[in-house]
Amino acid sequence: VEAIAKLASAFQLVIFGLINVAVIVMRESRIPGYVPGYRSPLYPWVQILGVVAPIVLVLQLGLVAIALSCLLVIGAVGWYVVYVRPNPAVVREGAIYHLFARLGRRQYDGLDGELRTILKEKGLEDESGFEALVTAAGVIDLPDSAGYDDAVVEAARILAPRLDRSADALAAGFREGSRTGATPVTHGAALPHQRLADVDAPHLVMARSRRGLALDLDADGELDGGQPVHAIFFLVSPEEPPGVHLRTLANIASRIDEAGFLDGWRGARSDQELKETLLAHDRYASVVVGRGIAADWAGRPLREVRFPDGTLVALVRRGGAISVPNGQTELRDGDRLTVIGDADGIAALNG
Repeated sequence: VEAIAKLASAFQLVIFGLINVAVIVMRESRIPGYVPGYRSPLYPWVQILGVVAPIVLVLQLGLVAIALSCLLVIGAVGWYVVYVRPNPAVVREGAIYHLFARLGRRQYDGLDGELRTILKEKGLEDESGFEALVTAAGVIDLPDSAGYDDAVVEAARILAPRLDRSADALAAGFREGSRTGATPVTHGAALPHQRLADVDAPHLVMARSRRGLALDLDADGELDGGQPVHAIFFLVSPEEPPGVHLRTLANIASRIDEAGFLDGWRGARSDQELKETLLAHDRYASVVVGRGIAADWAGRPLREVRFPDGTLVALVRRGGAISVPNGQTELRDGDRLTVIGDADGIAALNG
C-alpha cells in the first residue's frame, strides 16, 4: 500500500510539474486569445519553482517511484520520437507552435477557436459592457433577395461613420475573415469580426435574414450553398485588450446556443425585440407603460420613476420608433421600455 501511494504521488508530482511548463509555454506564446482569469505573480520564477520542486520531491519517494517516473517520461518521449514525429498522418497542434512562431516557425491557427470555446463557458467578466453594446448596436433587416455580401456592405456602411473608417476597408476585412475561415458559423448564426488598432470601443451591427443566407465555405475558401444563416453579428473591437473582443464573441455565441434563440430572432417584430433576444433573460426586463408596475408612469419624466438599484432604461419604443432615453424623456402610455442591469435589480423589477 505504501509503495502504491508513493507511486501515485510521484505521478501527481510529474503532472504538476508539466502544468507549470504549460503555463510558461502559454505565457511565452503570447496568444491573443489567452486571457486567464488569474495571472501568477513573480512569473516565471514561481513556475520554475513549480517544475523543480516536484523533481526534488520525487527523489524523496524511493527507488520504485523514481524508476517508474523516469520510465513514464522516457516512454512518452520515446513514443513521440519513434511514432509521432515521423508519422505524417498525426496532426500535432497546441500553444507550443505559437512560441515556435516567435522563433520563426509555424503556429497552430486553431487555438484561438478553442480558447473562444473556453471563454464562452466563462462568459463576460462584466456583463454590463455587453448589454450596452447590444442596446447601441445597429440593426439590418435584410430582404429575401439579399445575399451575404449585401449584409457585409450595409454593415460596413453603418459602422464607417462610427469608426471613422472607409466602408470599403471594413467590408474587405469582413470578407477576408470569411474567406480564411475566421468567421464562426453555428446554429444558424454567423459572427464576422475584426480587431482594429485605432478603435476605442467595440461596435456591433446585427443583421437578420428571415429566409436565410448561404454562408458555408468550400475547400477554396469561397462562399457556397450550405446551412442557412438567419443571424449575422458584425463585431469590430480594439486590438487591445484582446480579451474583451474574445469574451464578446463568446457571449454572443452562448446566447445563440440557447434553446429557442433562433425562433425568437426570426419572429421578432421590431429592432428592440431583436436586441432583447441577444440579452440574457436575467439581465433585462421589458416593461410597457400603463401596465402592471408601470400603470401610473404615463406623463412622468423618466428621472421621476424609481427603478431598482443597478438598472437603467436603455431603449424606449414608441410606435415604430426606437430611441435612447434620458432623464427628460416623458413617458407615454404604451411605451415599451427595455431595462438592463444586474440580475438582482432585474429580479426586483420583475418581482
